[in-house]
Amino acid sequence: MGTNERCSVLKQHEVLCYSVCLYLVRSEKLAFEAATSTLLRLGTCDDFFHATDPEQQQWVRKESIKCSLQLLSRGTCTPSITLVRKG
Repeated sequence: MGTNERCSVLKQHEVLCYSVCLYLVRSEKLAFEAATSTLLRLGTCDDFFHATDPEQQQWVRKESIKCSLQLLSRGTCTPSITLVRKG
């Protein structure tokens, strides 16, 4: 599969990828960074391009979660949800 075809497949999953990242990191800037990292990783994975569309969506979700959590664990940001202890 050529570069143009790979880009076309990745483009189909771009919104899902960004949505998952944004939900997890709660920052547009960080979501962009995580989504970019996700799509770059998937773009080099031949197995991803041989998978069915539902399988590709699962790959996108898993890799988006992984990249988002790695970004958060680097300490570059804090989640917007704060837990408050009662009592």
